[in-house]
Amino acid sequence: MIARLLKGSDRKGNLAMHARLLAMVGALFLAAGCVTNEDGSTANIFGDLETIMSGNDVSEQQGALRDQADSYNDYAEARIASAVAGAIIGGIIGYAAGDEEGALLGAAAGGVAGYVGGSYLTRDHSEFQASRESLDEDIAIAEELTGESRKNIALAQAALNWQKLDVDRLNREYAAGLVESQEYENALMEIEKDRGSVRSMIDTTRERIATLDRSISKYRSAGYDTSRLDAAKSAQRQHIVRLEAIEDAMVTLIAGAPDGVERPSV
Repeated sequence: MIARLLKGSDRKGNLAMHARLLAMVGALFLAAGCVTNEDGSTANIFGDLETIMSGNDVSEQQGALRDQADSYNDYAEARIASAVAGAIIGGIIGYAAGDEEGALLGAAAGGVAGYVGGSYLTRDHSEFQASRESLDEDIAIAEELTGESRKNIALAQAALNWQKLDVDRLNREYAAGLVESQEYENALMEIEKDRGSVRSMIDTTRERIATLDRSISKYRSAGYDTSRLDAAKSAQRQHIVRLEAIEDAMVTLIAGAPDGVERPSV
């Protein structure tokens, strides 16, 4: 009888510890949602989850655009995986070094460090020591990302061209009474999703430029030639301008819908 009571007490204690551990991990994710990245943006795990879970069947052009924008998911998934791994490892180390309280504190610290440490293209510039090796690596990355942002423009323009053709068709058929307003509204919703993809590309490119700018300053202070990094940064800024023009054109398509068709908020 006493043994059963003790076993039950141990089980309740374990359940209580697990509940507190889960609460602590939940709290660290809430805290991580308020952490500011080095580029000034806010690391938000809930936004990352929403990004990962999104998806829909669309035209080939729109699908290609959204697939390209979803490359951001690689970053979002990495941050979340890093947080989970950090919490688990921190909890194990804390428990091995101490007790239940140590496990809770270790999980919290490990999770926050994992999520923030896995933030997109971050570097601790206060501790960064520029070197020839790091410069060569940054040049390779910057030029690769410049090529990626150039691809963004091509895919966004292709999606816009398709949208224009589809809206022209809808205008003709809606005026002739061949399509209902719901079909038109569904098409506008898809255009708005495409616009969101373009906006995410713009925001991501801005974040990358902000991080690159900090590295360039460090290299200049150390006396290194940053001309190739400067060229990549300049090209990416020009790409932002072109993407913003495409985004504006998508907004114009939505705003130009005929009376009787509900437009999505932009």
